[in-house]
Amino acid sequence: MDYSAEGAGFFTAAFTEKEREAVRRSAVRNSGNYYFGTDCGEDTEDAVFLLSEEEVFSSPDALSYGFQPSDAVGDLAKRIVPTAYAQCRGAWRSSLEESEGNGFWFFRSNGYTASNVVYAGELGYIYNRGIPVTCRDASIVPAIRVDLDSAQIIPDGIIETALPDSIFEDAETETEVLTEAE
Repeated sequence: MDYSAEGAGFFTAAFTEKEREAVRRSAVRNSGNYYFGTDCGEDTEDAVFLLSEEEVFSSPDALSYGFQPSDAVGDLAKRIVPTAYAQCRGAWRSSLEESEGNGFWFFRSNGYTASNVVYAGELGYIYNRGIPVTCRDASIVPAIRVDLDSAQIIPDGIIETALPDSIFEDAETETEVLTEAE
């Protein structure tokens, strides 16, 4: 998908109008860095955002989102494999045997200075001091909150959007089967 469409931006390019309507704007809390207290800016309200230290390890939210509430654990849920699109844009991938193909991803939380950003490494460990925000081979993991009333969830684990079939004319499939492992 081309996210560089003139004036479109990620949100407009990645989602249809109906899908955008289902994405809820969320209060995004920007707490200071857990260890260093570095200011992370004002709280915001956004439709698409990056996760924070708080959401990934330093609060009860981490567990509710499926993460181990620790930065010292090589958490499988914190490991990512960059998409083909991200790889084409320069996302780094590990060549080490224990993490082959994994990337690392930025949080929205500042590291020990405002010019660094906390990140999760290829093995799922958190690096609280951060890495320069100018790092060009990091991945990002956009987060959204969806109004589930605009989707139909079928008991067999199949999710079908409540959108008209005409939206799927160019798509290869109309549903995605989710397993318990996902």
